[in-house]
Amino acid sequence: MSRTMTLPVLAAAALLTAAGFAPGAAFAGEFETNARRCADPLGDLDLRIGACTWLLQSGRIAEGSVLVVFHSRGNAWYQKGEADRAIEDYTAALRIDPEDHLALNNRGNAWRRKGAFDRAIEDYTAALYIKPDKPTALNNRGLAWASKGEADRAIADYTAALRIEPDDVDALYNRGVAWNEKGAFDRAVEDYTAALRIRPEDRDALYNRGNAWSEMGEYDRAIEDLTAALRIDPNDPEALNNRGIAWRRKGEYDRAIEDLTTALRIKPDDAEAINTLAWLLATVPDVRLRDGRRAVRLAEEAVSLQDDAQNRDTLAAAYAESNRLRDAVDAQEQALAMARAEGWSTEAIVDAESRLRLYRQGRPYRK
Repeated sequence: MSRTMTLPVLAAAALLTAAGFAPGAAFAGEFETNARRCADPLGDLDLRIGACTWLLQSGRIAEGSVLVVFHSRGNAWYQKGEADRAIEDYTAALRIDPEDHLALNNRGNAWRRKGAFDRAIEDYTAALYIKPDKPTALNNRGLAWASKGEADRAIADYTAALRIEPDDVDALYNRGVAWNEKGAFDRAVEDYTAALRIRPEDRDALYNRGNAWSEMGEYDRAIEDLTAALRIDPNDPEALNNRGIAWRRKGEYDRAIEDLTTALRIKPDDAEAINTLAWLLATVPDVRLRDGRRAVRLAEEAVSLQDDAQNRDTLAAAYAESNRLRDAVDAQEQALAMARAEGWSTEAIVDAESRLRLYRQGRPYRK
């Protein structure tokens, strides 16, 4: 998960002023209440939207305050997940001031939430043309590039943001995510580590650095980071699942089973965690920990939730461990057909074919 930066409204409630009425009128008190609610970034979103709408419909807002109201209501719509209505308000602000870089940035965020990445990039670029020294739009444009699969352009934008503000934790974190997507796990670790020096209790950075360490074969470091992330959020099923994978790769299968089982108690319908535990129970070298019957039950559940090559592959291993060899062959043949359609690598296909040969020979697979 990457991090978006939304810029604040232009002014506090004190700068929202009414025009054309005498102080002391009943209207003034209502105006003051709605002005305060409209400009409160931490207030109830529906109250905030209602207050901003009241101000706009009053017809009595001073010209310089209209922009503030559109910004505040747009941000509230965005926070509610109403991207289209947020875009309407940011666009209204831009009709008043076409060079409003705040509205351009925030409208870019709303476009990106809708999946309109090119329009988001267009808005961020326009904001940067007006304010080239603002790292926020650079970070957000990087996120849009990343969403388009353009990791190199994303990294370039995060790097430019960091030249302006070297301690920008979100840009460091997001660049780490981009390095991770490129498979440059060492570079990802560098950025997560830099972010953690600034913000040591950053759960996401700990989680992602732990996953990067695991990909690098540094399982002890991975477990240390994932454990630290779990101290912050003990009920995080993804951290438990990934720590379980690290324990498995390290050969500590009993601890892996413990973490994966705990993860499933928290999130019982997580197909990935179900599949991971089923694979381990079916293929673990330690006979004391293998449990073919439970592996079959879990693998069938994983397939019912997400029928793909990986889950079919696990189901075949579970059938083989349970001595259901005909079922294992059928499931593995299905897994291979799906794997080819899904574009598995040649190495992965070869491994799956080797498992099929084992099942045809009446032998289970051991990992």
